[in-house]
Amino acid sequence: MHMTCRKCNFEFCWLCLVKWSKHGSNTGGYYACTMYDELKKTDKDLQLREKIIEDSKTELQRYVFHYERYRNHYKSRDLCKK
Repeated sequence: MHMTCRKCNFEFCWLCLVKWSKHGSNTGGYYACTMYDELKKTDKDLQLREKIIEDSKTELQRYVFHYERYRNHYKSRDLCKK
């Protein structure tokens, strides 16, 4: 989760966007962020953004499912014509 800005070399956590120096092994290390998990429980704005992201993922999965069915039917129709 450790990120560094290429322009200013600011180091931060990708999930919670907090300065990296405030992170350590007690906050999940490089692969997790317990600070983010705590923020998710209390920050209403973050909860709303998470819900929007989840809704977008669900809508995309739904679209892909129906589009693949459409494409397969279309291909099948072309094969039947031949």
